[in-house]
Amino acid sequence: MGTVGHALSHLQIVAYVESAEANSARALIESLLGTLTVKVARTMQETLEVLGGGGIQGLLVFLPGSEALDRISALRARVLDMPLIAFTGTDEDHLGFRAIDAGADDHLAGRMLNPEDLARAISMALARARSREKRKADAEKELRARQKRLLRHQDLLKALAKHEGMGSDDLRSVLCAITEAATQSLGVERASVWVYTDGRSGIRALDLYEASTGKHSEGIDLAASSYPEYFAALETERTIVAHDACHDPATRCFAESYLRPLGITSMLDAPVRVGGRAHGVLCQEHVGPMRVWTEDEQSMAGGLADFVSLALESYERKQAEQALRESREQLYQAQKMEAVGRLAGGIAHDFNNILTVILGHSAYLNTDLPPDSPLREIASEIFTAGQRAAHMTSQLLALSRRQVLEPRIVDLNRVVRDMEGMLCRLIGEDIELAMEPMARMGRIMADPTKMEQVILNLVVNARDAMPDGGKITIRTRNEERSVDLPNGARENKNFVVLSVIDRGTGMDPSILGHIFEPFFTTKDPGKGTGLGLSTVYGIVKQSGGDLSVESTKGQGSVFEATFPAHALKLAPVETPPPVQVAVGGKETVLLVEDDQQVRTLTRAGLEKLGYLVLPAQDIDEAVAHCKNHVGVIDILVSDVVMPKASGPVVAERVRELWPDVQVLFVSGYTADALARYGEALSSGMLLGKPYTVEALARKIRESLACAGGYLSPRPVDQSRA
Repeated sequence: MGTVGHALSHLQIVAYVESAEANSARALIESLLGTLTVKVARTMQETLEVLGGGGIQGLLVFLPGSEALDRISALRARVLDMPLIAFTGTDEDHLGFRAIDAGADDHLAGRMLNPEDLARAISMALARARSREKRKADAEKELRARQKRLLRHQDLLKALAKHEGMGSDDLRSVLCAITEAATQSLGVERASVWVYTDGRSGIRALDLYEASTGKHSEGIDLAASSYPEYFAALETERTIVAHDACHDPATRCFAESYLRPLGITSMLDAPVRVGGRAHGVLCQEHVGPMRVWTEDEQSMAGGLADFVSLALESYERKQAEQALRESREQLYQAQKMEAVGRLAGGIAHDFNNILTVILGHSAYLNTDLPPDSPLREIASEIFTAGQRAAHMTSQLLALSRRQVLEPRIVDLNRVVRDMEGMLCRLIGEDIELAMEPMARMGRIMADPTKMEQVILNLVVNARDAMPDGGKITIRTRNEERSVDLPNGARENKNFVVLSVIDRGTGMDPSILGHIFEPFFTTKDPGKGTGLGLSTVYGIVKQSGGDLSVESTKGQGSVFEATFPAHALKLAPVETPPPVQVAVGGKETVLLVEDDQQVRTLTRAGLEKLGYLVLPAQDIDEAVAHCKNHVGVIDILVSDVVMPKASGPVVAERVRELWPDVQVLFVSGYTADALARYGEALSSGMLLGKPYTVEALARKIRESLACAGGYLSPRPVDQSRA
């Protein structure tokens, strides 16, 4: 029987024989293999019952021809791991191949059984069965390990989903939790989150975690130009699976500078997408023997990358929501400013006309009353109240950016220097005023009187923040900034910055958000109007600048007004001594004013100063004066907005008759109301209402002087004598 047959002597097998010679088959097998026990079954059912009884190590199917094939398939489906040998009793080779395809471990052909062939077939079938069992056991072991890994990964993902930072502004803590989870889930040394920098010119590490040290770091930059192969792989938006990182085409560029020095052998980098586009990458780096990344591990890396995407999207959504809230708040503030501006602009013209009359008549009373008259004090109080009302109207127009400005090229250093004495008296002896002007300062285009108001209000605000004394610093400097252009490009431009710094009480964020609002004040009732800083804000904005503030409770505040630098570079010049401008004169003034009270007051005041005044309420009366007056008309003083024709139209018509006449416009309207007249107003000077007759007379002399006339009264026109 030989050694093979001896090795099978203690086995029990089933012989499935669908013929009358079942007993002969058993006797034949036992005679061939000695003590091997054979149980014979004649039907499929009987075969299954014998197999179900246990103790059977093999199955031998005796069937004639192709009838065996269906039985073999059915039996293999019921006994997956048992050795199964088919004997077809023919010499047809194709039946053997088909039997094996049907599930047999081996096939014996021919009319006669050879004991060595049978023993060898059974032995090999048993070996294959044991191999199948081992593979099955190994597969089950791997499946259990895989399930364990997946459960651990799921637990980590659940913990990440419940992380308190998820959905908040605390992006860093979430990313730290994700990188730590990556090292635990995938068993790697290093895990990191990177995002693209501006223009996708590189990536920056938001967090890099080292498991062995437990340390997190950030801020590392990688330039795309230095590692083109890796960035090309990133752009495919597929996971980079580098089993051998030092030789993988995508990652070998890091070999000498990064991988080998740190002992990194394998990398698994999953793309992070935000808004449907690659936004960055989650990197896993293995230290030790080269590692082959399984599909499960690649899937795990993708799941963790999805959490990074969620964290980034949530953070960016929070940032966008915050920006939206801020923009809504800014819109609300702008609408509030617009409402105040509309109110101020709506009443400005009529109110300024009324104030002109009040100021003018109270000034006349104060001048004409005897020095010892008790009514002089009353007249002075009326004049003071009128000035306060005029100042408040000016503030309302300033904060709504509707006041009339007279911009010119301004040296802020000179403005500050000229105000130094007055500011020192204003802040008191217990506060030190430090001036830090920058040499060779740029110039700005602004209204110098309004710049004085900006400085004054900021210094007063700083003084009020230091009730126990301290130091106020006024600093100027040039600054170059990169600004966005309409075409999307960026350009460096020059700016001039005015800073007012105090070391006072400071402000907390809740106050900082409201300090530029109209009527907002932290002062006690009756000690502030709440218009100071809002006026500054309006003037700076209307002048094309920006106003910012930084403040810390208990440490003081820094206010900075930033203006575009004017292209014209002016050499420092000394301030000329003030010229004493006379207010009286002998010239002829054509006065066109639709408000009867203002017209009457202005005529009386100018005539009192020696001028000949031709009053007109509209363009028709003005033209009539031009045609009928005997003598020269020196200057036209005209309101801007009038029923029949505007001031510029009146000026154009008058100059048709008197080409050399000078023009001075007066108006109580706001800047935006006058903006529609555009270049037409450039034909003359402009004086805002309310005004005093003295201020008007000085402006008349100024206008005449610009035309080559006289600052002092010229000789009397003999044609009027």
